[in-house]
Amino acid sequence: MTSPRSLSNKVVKFAGAVIRHAADGFLRAEDDVVAKREGLCNVCPANRDGECDLCGCSIKLKITWRSERCPMELW
Repeated sequence: MTSPRSLSNKVVKFAGAVIRHAADGFLRAEDDVVAKREGLCNVCPANRDGECDLCGCSIKLKITWRSERCPMELW
């Protein structure tokens, strides 16, 4: 099984995120939503140095895209 943090998995996940973001019109989440997501991600056990252990995404980027969702369904 491929690790969520492996380069190949990150590329695939990022490509999917970009496609969803484009389909959503490249819209940014509202500032209050970003702040809430950031707070939840900051205390999440899956946060490993700014990357999600479950999906391998950059948390700093993922929390700002309106189209994205938490793999743990926290937001």
